[in-house]
Amino acid sequence: MRKTTLLMLITILGVPASELPALAHHSFAAVFDMQGAPVKVTGTVTRFDFVNPHGFVYLDVKDDTGNVTKWKFEVTNPNALLRLGWTKETLKAGDVVSDEVEV
Repeated sequence: MRKTTLLMLITILGVPASELPALAHHSFAAVFDMQGAPVKVTGTVTRFDFVNPHGFVYLDVKDDTGNVTKWKFEVTNPNALLRLGWTKETLKAGDVVSDEVEV
């Protein structure tokens, strides 16, 4: 009886405590300049990774002088993308896309 109570106590206290480090996984403030202004980006898709835990879109973006800069955008997970109507075929190499992003 005592062993079972101890095991239950460890489970009740241990499981929530093991979740705490996972909270830091989505710290967007550490990755983005939250004071930055939106920038309009237009580029040619070079690759679209429809993968877990997050997908990625790779673009070649030309500036006003014609120089190409490679950009990589993280998107949500495939399950959420599917719910929005996206598939792994939604973006193909050569597609030109444009959006306003925070940098």
